[in-house]
Amino acid sequence: MDGHTFQVGSDVFVAQDGPDGRYSAFFEDDGETAYFYAVDLSRPDNTILDAVHIYNVANVVDRDRLASAALLHLRQTILPPSRYRT
Repeated sequence: MDGHTFQVGSDVFVAQDGPDGRYSAFFEDDGETAYFYAVDLSRPDNTILDAVHIYNVANVVDRDRLASAALLHLRQTILPPSRYRT
């Protein structure tokens, strides 16, 4: 797992494609906010499947310290509905 060191609030983009090449994940800090995205590369428009807001730069109290981002792909397991816990 490789990491990328950066300063919070700097323009940073870290991407990692999945082992099968169908999915990708990326982290983006645009200087104001940071998000994590999951993308389906098999679709013509590279559809974003989900996005998670990570932080607002103005609210990060230790933004003067270096941060690190690393993307790790985990094996996907789909359980049948009868196996979900409620």
